[in-house]
Amino acid sequence: MIWARAGYLSLFGLTVLVPLIYFLRARNLRHQVSAVFLWETLQHGHRTRLARFRPQLDWVLFAQLAGLVLLIIAAAGPALRIRQPTLSAMAIVIDGSASMQGTTSTGRSKAEEARARALEILDAFPATPVTVIQLSLSPTILAPLGSDHDAARVAIAGFEPNWTGNGTIASLNTLLDSQQASDQYEQVFLISDRTVTDPPRSLPVQQVWISSAGNLSIDAFNVRIQPNGDGVVVFAGVRNDDSEYRETELRVSDGSSRVRLPLVLAPGERQTFVLPFPTANGIAYTAELTPKDGAPFDDLRYYVLPQSMPRKASWIGENDPFLRAAVEVSGPIVWTDAMAEAEFIVVNGYAALLDREHEGGALPEGNLLLVSMIEEPANEVSGEGTAAYAPMRAVAAGDPILQGISADALRVDIASLSEGESSPRLPGDGVTLLTAFEQDVLVAGVTKTGRWIALIPDLWRTNLPLSIDFPLLVANAIEHLSPRAQLAGWEQMEPGQAIDLGWAGPVGQVIDPNGDFVQGAAATDGSRRDDAEDVGPGGVLLADMPGFYEILAPSGSILMAFNVAVGESEITTTREAADTILGVRTEAALFAIWPWIALAACVILVIEAAVYHGAWSARSRR
Repeated sequence: MIWARAGYLSLFGLTVLVPLIYFLRARNLRHQVSAVFLWETLQHGHRTRLARFRPQLDWVLFAQLAGLVLLIIAAAGPALRIRQPTLSAMAIVIDGSASMQGTTSTGRSKAEEARARALEILDAFPATPVTVIQLSLSPTILAPLGSDHDAARVAIAGFEPNWTGNGTIASLNTLLDSQQASDQYEQVFLISDRTVTDPPRSLPVQQVWISSAGNLSIDAFNVRIQPNGDGVVVFAGVRNDDSEYRETELRVSDGSSRVRLPLVLAPGERQTFVLPFPTANGIAYTAELTPKDGAPFDDLRYYVLPQSMPRKASWIGENDPFLRAAVEVSGPIVWTDAMAEAEFIVVNGYAALLDREHEGGALPEGNLLLVSMIEEPANEVSGEGTAAYAPMRAVAAGDPILQGISADALRVDIASLSEGESSPRLPGDGVTLLTAFEQDVLVAGVTKTGRWIALIPDLWRTNLPLSIDFPLLVANAIEHLSPRAQLAGWEQMEPGQAIDLGWAGPVGQVIDPNGDFVQGAAATDGSRRDDAEDVGPGGVLLADMPGFYEILAPSGSILMAFNVAVGESEITTTREAADTILGVRTEAALFAIWPWIALAACVILVIEAAVYHGAWSARSRR
């Protein structure tokens, strides 16, 4: 035994005062006798004194002595030398992915089970520096590395899984290295409902397995428009990861109508379905299993049909129905007279620029699609009045603006090209994409205020309006001026993934599935406030839950669907991970026992005081 404050043992000399004071007090006590005159002559005898002394040795005296002795011993700080497990540093990593929102095989919440296991590990290493990490697609340090186990307990108590997918060992290494070199952690305890099949040797991972209840999940969901326009067709996959037959109902809805399909699945069975949905009339669809089971995160899936964010555009010059139709077929277009709000401006004809100059204007600012930019067409070829057409040639065949274009099939009237003193009116120097007869036909460039593309000859002195390449060329040009990158796999976007919103153009705000604004601020009535912070071009959306997100922009809105990762439904069913702490060293430590000794002394003295005062009150009444 170790004494932290051995000097307090000298207080044992005080113990002699307890019986001394006790007997002095007891001497003055009155005693009842059978007859006073019989004791008057015997009160000084030897046997009389013994008779008076024996009743004074009661248990109250011994209780007072015991309480005092125990208090003195507790003040000396006794401690026992023990051996306890210890590590130089350890990390408690809790799986925070969506699958941890389910229940265990015993019906207990996985999150609750994970918190209990984490506290067990923490208690097993009371003197080891520890960090607590939540590992998922969006990993988080819950408690930084340190010896403050109380802070670690608070962090563990506040752990809740999120809706994201599984984290990676690489991201775990990054979080560990941000606190100290990952190879300096003597043990990393991973609490999860799945196993790490091949952890790196540099990371000593010991897995603590959380069991899983049987799960019924939707692992595939897709919607396609019927070619004949008769609603949509739904593709869905349902899997039964349970040891028993499961009965359920699959419900697919577009928000206003619904189709249902009763199902019975055998243990381990997976079924796929093709459901006609002729009454569907929308772009947003949900698939749901009812009733929900112990893992509700994969009982509901979302899907949206492909959409295009509308573009705002302005028009300058004479209206050309063929050119306007080619622009509008490239995607949803919202025409506006406010050129400052337009994402691109169509300028049809050089005369339109002359009119602007006569009005004191110049080339508009922004992204420009210039058509028929020849300043003064040359005289037509003499003879019988027939035009002389020359084939076009692609100078930059690999340019995205010419993607899918067959330049050899395109023709242009030689007379419509610049000759002599005639020259095209362009915003500046650019890159030539198409030529004919050694003259520029299609040129692209950049100014301080935006991009521009110029189709120099008169549109109607080419065969472009009659060519199937014309709408594609215009669509490529608009995509170059106002990018709308294709977003593949709409149904496979997951919470926690960083989604680049640059494809959506000038994004305003984002509304989450609960109807709240994700970025910026909004008034309670849903209107925008002056201090709302917009998400500009190239902004990033980090969805934190599954569901439909609405992307708002000046030109319109678009829906995006986020689903929990399909991999979260693939629950580990074999117990390959260790549940006990093995292979750790121990070191000498002191276990303080003085608090328990002090507690015992206090209990004894409280009981003694209560009994003594009760007996004194009784004697006083008599």
